[in-house]
Amino acid sequence: MSDFFEKTDDFHLKFCNGFWSPCVVEEPFGRMLICYPDSQSLLWQADLETTKWTYDEIVNAVETTAKRFFGEQGFQFSESWKGDLTAFKKILLKRGYQKNQLMDWYKKELSDKYKQEQSVLTVETETQKKDFLTLFATLFMVGDVSIQRLAYQLERPMNAVQNTYFVCYKDNQAVGIAACAWEGDLGYYHSLAVQPEYQQQGIARALVESCLAYMSGKSVKTVVTAVEKGNTPSEKTQKSLGFSLFSEREIWSRID
Repeated sequence: MSDFFEKTDDFHLKFCNGFWSPCVVEEPFGRMLICYPDSQSLLWQADLETTKWTYDEIVNAVETTAKRFFGEQGFQFSESWKGDLTAFKKILLKRGYQKNQLMDWYKKELSDKYKQEQSVLTVETETQKKDFLTLFATLFMVGDVSIQRLAYQLERPMNAVQNTYFVCYKDNQAVGIAACAWEGDLGYYHSLAVQPEYQQQGIARALVESCLAYMSGKSVKTVVTAVEKGNTPSEKTQKSLGFSLFSEREIWSRID
């Protein structure tokens, strides 16, 4: 299982690099720092077992990098990391951080057959691109920086993994979106959202099944996705489609 954790972590970094992040910073204590200025957060991944830096030095470096890009400091802990995370978390508590979010990661082996629903279209035309961007900005409440980068991404992939986007139409309007990314036999679906007035109508399931159908045609064998803990509708969707929980990740942020 540890190999799978490392595989998904590497995939996630490739996905982020170019999709959202304006910079990737190499540091002696870890592999990468990724800054998301529009959503004001910073993702750090490192191997605490190999670093020679003290924990205070690591936190100082992360905070300095975040300030350079006008981001808020934060740490995400994944299960593939090594080292004494308890000791590191004590340092974070002393520095004014708290655990304020949990992300559940689910996975599914693509042994079943899926089909793309007729109401779900692969984003290809300019109208579909506009509909996807409009819904993304509205449902995820992001700003101009993220939307501009996503617009570029729709035209030409800027990261190391392939991405495909979907829009669901009902009553002659765009009501939901989703996207999927893949590399080799590993896939990841993301950006799933449905307009509030159209929720609980099977649209989320149709979008996910369309992602699965598309990835199964690309020789993907395992699909993963991340859900914020406590998002009951999304958790039900994962379980109804045969996804199983395989990892829980903590996100720590500074208390203002």
